[in-house]
Amino acid sequence: MKLSKAVAGTVAVTLLYLSGCKAGGEDPADVAEQFMDRYYNGANIVEAKALAVPALAEKIEATLQSSAAISESNDGTRKVAYTLKENLLGGTGTHSSAIYEIIIASKEGGSIRKRVHLSLDLVDGVWKIAEFNEGTF
Repeated sequence: MKLSKAVAGTVAVTLLYLSGCKAGGEDPADVAEQFMDRYYNGANIVEAKALAVPALAEKIEATLQSSAAISESNDGTRKVAYTLKENLLGGTGTHSSAIYEIIIASKEGGSIRKRVHLSLDLVDGVWKIAEFNEGTF
């Protein structure tokens, strides 16, 4: 009897752990924040691509290969701050979006101010970044 409870408990904990490990999530606002943090602040392209639909992940990879604008990691030479400006997240359907303002400042001086629009889709029960567009203010 005790062994069956232990096995059942182990299985339950394992399933909870594995459900938390998949890229994306159940809340579009959380996924948008994770993407902004990984792509811009942490410059972790691998983790940012994991939060995106396959077509966008390929676009991110192509952008990285054709531009030196984003390095593989933020080595402290730049400071990134972003603010949610328009929250269109949390819709009841399968699509959501958000608009962020981002400021990237380098230690050498100067800064870049951008507007970032994220579109999210619910794919197989998990929110993923479907598209993102950058523009200047």
